[in-house]
Amino acid sequence: MDDIDNFILPPRMHVLGEALRPVLTDLEAGLKKYIVATVPTHDIFAVIQRHLYSIRGASNTLIDCCNNDLMIGVIANENVQDAEIYRVVWIFKTKLNRLLADYHDVLMMDV
Repeated sequence: MDDIDNFILPPRMHVLGEALRPVLTDLEAGLKKYIVATVPTHDIFAVIQRHLYSIRGASNTLIDCCNNDLMIGVIANENVQDAEIYRVVWIFKTKLNRLLADYHDVLMMDV
């Protein structure tokens, strides 16, 4: 029997998985959402620049959340409480939703 067969995840990892499940469901729904281009856009370069800046900022805050809150605060923290895991996942979801909202805004542009 290999060591991998005996590998047991700590309870916090199970809680994290359960807490992330609805985030994944919402993300999948958001990516599949049909967006109709309805916003007239006259200066497409300014719009692209603004949205790229916004998306970069949202991406950076999401990366920071993953590196600090999820990795250090939850995964590496053997003493983390379930409530803290759900709080961190809520913060992660909020930051992810900001990125998804920017994505939807770009899809709404009618050029």
